[in-house]
Amino acid sequence: MLKPKSIFWSGLCLAVLLFPSWGLVEAEKENDFQEVCQPEQLDKAEKEISRDEYQQLLKDCLAYYEKYYQVQEGVYQTQLTEVRSDRQTLEEELSYLEGRIQTLGAQIQKGQLVVRDLSLEIEDKVKSIEVTQNQIEDYRLELADLIQLTHQYDQQPIALEILAGEQSLTDIFRSLVILDSLNERLQERLQGAEDLKVYLQEQQTIREAEKEDLEKEIVLNSVQKSDLRSTQETKDSLLENTKGQEKIYQQQLKKVQAEAQSKAEELRSRLFRLIDIPEGGIKFGQAVEVAESMAQLTGIDPAFLLAILAQESSEIIGANVGGCYLTNTKTGAGTYIRTGGLAPRTMKPDRDVPPFLNLLKKLGRDWKETPVSCCIFRDGQPWGWGGAMGPAQFIPSTWAIYEQKVQRMLQKETPANPWGIQDSFLAAALYLREMGADGSYRGQLNAALKYFGCSSAYCVSFYGQPVLERAQDYREEIELIHQAE
Repeated sequence: MLKPKSIFWSGLCLAVLLFPSWGLVEAEKENDFQEVCQPEQLDKAEKEISRDEYQQLLKDCLAYYEKYYQVQEGVYQTQLTEVRSDRQTLEEELSYLEGRIQTLGAQIQKGQLVVRDLSLEIEDKVKSIEVTQNQIEDYRLELADLIQLTHQYDQQPIALEILAGEQSLTDIFRSLVILDSLNERLQERLQGAEDLKVYLQEQQTIREAEKEDLEKEIVLNSVQKSDLRSTQETKDSLLENTKGQEKIYQQQLKKVQAEAQSKAEELRSRLFRLIDIPEGGIKFGQAVEVAESMAQLTGIDPAFLLAILAQESSEIIGANVGGCYLTNTKTGAGTYIRTGGLAPRTMKPDRDVPPFLNLLKKLGRDWKETPVSCCIFRDGQPWGWGGAMGPAQFIPSTWAIYEQKVQRMLQKETPANPWGIQDSFLAAALYLREMGADGSYRGQLNAALKYFGCSSAYCVSFYGQPVLERAQDYREEIELIHQAE
């Protein structure tokens, strides 16, 4: 007999299955989903309803958050845009902070649902892989028996037995039929085993992709929760210090602006490190100005753009940047600038050498003396190709896609230059926008991983997460600079 709670969960899932729009249209039903889709309620549901019902419930909760919170986040983002640039009153500041809290809360809730759903999907794939592996082993044992039987029948001297008359024609015919049947079964099992191996490979590929997605969601949740805690603490501190009084807030605002002015000058003059720039970089204040002007052209978050460029110029990743010269246009080999030694796979010959030579001809540069990134080594072996150019690290073939667009948008009379500050910033912004950097943490993480060209769990922790965390730091610093203005 079902427990009362089990009846409730089963009834809910049945209602969702029969009426997919249930809870998404009628206002009174929205509260049901908001309650049922909370983490503590989902924990109870997982214990009290069947796995299939629980998995369906997760998918319906995800659908609910996709539709309901898509509207809500739009409202919050509009409010944030309206008050972000001119937060001069306590009410405006609290509205801004509350908007961020609500937006982050919605994103975290959705992410937690995705993590639950992906975890179940991975469990299913693991079980499916185990079953398939067992089936392949059964096929292997059966094939061994069939091969042995086939060999035994195949070794019988049927022609001599016919001549010698040792067996009747009926017995000989029966042996031939058995041999033919064995060969047929052998071919069927071989094909079956091959099909299972293909299916196993597909399942393993899907599992790895789901594991990558799960790792991304875990990172997103971590960054979003950190941002949420910080924002909530700021709001709580503001309310505690001002007691909700506008007069006290204005006094504090003047104090904050005075402190910001002293810190802002230090921030503006700090070096923003950029690879392949003669001075080693530009002042942070200049970098912010360029990033914000590119943001106006593309809609990209300037802090995120700076984080990408900073990550590309970091000591870990930047070690291979601008360290090689191309020497052989046919093989793509080069030399290390520091040592003069042979640098393998410096530039992919068929893909990147022609656009590289064409670009440098237009820029009036000597290709033999133009630094490009070196090939990365992994486990002592060259991995991929080098050849990336400038602060944004575009390979020549990709730069060729954006070259004319950058020149047109910046209204330049000369060709776009990947070693130029504005040119490289704009090209990176355009690329990130096309890769899905829509302002959300999820969009930015996906775009960052595509920019890096890797989406494994290692790349998420090595590249994606540091970019998001660095972008958050830059947002705070940019806001401080604007407070001082």
